[in-house]
Order: sequence, then C-alpha cells, then structure tokens
Amino acid sequence: MDLESFIKETLVAISQGVISANKVISTQNDGLNDAFRLAPGDDKSLGLGISFDVAITSNNSTTTNAGGKVKIISVISAERSGERTRSNQDISRVNFHVRVDKTVS
Repeated sequence: MDLESFIKETLVAISQGVISANKVISTQNDGLNDAFRLAPGDDKSLGLGISFDVAITSNNSTTTNAGGKVKIISVISAERSGERTRSNQDISRVNFHVRVDKTVS
C-alpha cells in the first residue's frame, strides 16, 4: 500500500470509528452522546491531532543473464536457469502529526 492511501484510509477509519463507537455507546447508555471525540488542534501534549510513525520500504530488483554484472548492494540473491536476480530493499522511517480542524464525535 502506498503512503497516500495508508494515510487516507487510516484517517477515514479513525473518524468513522469514533462516530460508530459513539452510536453504540449512545444506544447502550440511554442516549449518552459523544462519549468519544476527535477534538480540533495539534498539541500532542494535550492529546490533540493524530500522530503517525510509519516505516516506508522501497524495493529494487535487477535481473541479468549469466555473465552480466549488477552494481547494487545485494540483500536477496537468487539464481535460476542462467539468470540472476538481486533485490535491494530500503527502509525509511517517517514521523508526522496531522492537525484535526473539526470536532468529530
């Protein structure tokens, strides 16, 4: 899954989850509304906003015929019927915080 899709799906799921949880609580507790809120703001110390800590991987692979040269650092190497495949995987870590601009409950 690409980063854009992950962020979008996560934010939508969090928002819908808060709304769904409040509906269940309201039904079970005689009309108690908004037990949970996604409050506006971005001050992490106050519990506002949504923080992400994401590992991003990128894969590169090269296939050559027998006798060819590949100049990449090899993480995984496989050989099959005269072909050699080398794969390189880079992992980066990204931390960011998303501000909430509207109360969701």
